[in-house]
Amino acid sequence: MSPPSLAEIPQIQAVQVSLKRLLSVRRVLALVTDRRLICCWQNRSVWVWRSVDWQADACRDGLPLQREAMSEALEELLFDSDVVGARLEMLLLLDGVYWRVLQGVGADVFDSQASSVALKDCLDWPLDPLESYVMATPCADAVLAVGVKRTMLQAWIDVVEQADLPLQRVDWIVSCAQRCLHQLNSHWTGDLAWLFPHGSAVRLVLVCNGVPEVDQTFAKEGTAPDVLIAAIRRSVSAWCALTNDPAPLGWWFSFPESQQQTFLPLIDPGREDCCLNQVLEWNPEPWGDEAGNDPLEPLEQLALFGMLMEKR
Repeated sequence: MSPPSLAEIPQIQAVQVSLKRLLSVRRVLALVTDRRLICCWQNRSVWVWRSVDWQADACRDGLPLQREAMSEALEELLFDSDVVGARLEMLLLLDGVYWRVLQGVGADVFDSQASSVALKDCLDWPLDPLESYVMATPCADAVLAVGVKRTMLQAWIDVVEQADLPLQRVDWIVSCAQRCLHQLNSHWTGDLAWLFPHGSAVRLVLVCNGVPEVDQTFAKEGTAPDVLIAAIRRSVSAWCALTNDPAPLGWWFSFPESQQQTFLPLIDPGREDCCLNQVLEWNPEPWGDEAGNDPLEPLEQLALFGMLMEKR
């Protein structure tokens, strides 16, 4: 029996992996949902993506319940894809994260615990200021606050740490996608109406001068299309009625193209409304034959593109 070569010795292999991580730092964008994990990275000059489904009931209402198994899924996805030296940037899923717009304060308003407690009533969200993390960023002449429970954020950090990966950044799928929309439509001088799916519901965000002013959810399952359209139209009309001279609305539908037809009646040509949807210049390719059974959803692609652009 011949002795093993140096390359076959486990200790040598561990050193080789460590050196490879140091020499080949690779940016990895990760997006988590209740159903699956999506990772994007650059393979040579091409961005690719791959997904893996969580085990049943692994994630519920935004909280990872099977951290060890989910950590192994993350680690195996990157290892099987030969992604070494990953530096992870994570987008949190829809549920469990909240946002509010604050006027007359600075972006450092949450730097002190006392200020966070004092603003509890203004925020009007189901988060305890002493048990949550809040990120505040400038948003036109206002401040956009995004909050999440400490336990939820720490749970996702634990998932990444157990996979022995460095976590460079955490953001939220909605706020990141909204900032991406703002950049993509910088030429548009009117207001923005944005529709996207949220589970079995439809979510409407109305934006004026870059500031999200309305965020409303409408039941879709079991609702006739014309009834859904009428409900959305009433909300938009009520919002527009708050100003004497409402601007035209540019609509963006974060739905598969086959479903966008349902919402086109919302566009009112008489108000000079229009559809702003465009093909994104960034369209990562599936990795091999195992990129996942489902393609990237429009909201997922938009948020990942936003994270990519901001780093640039």
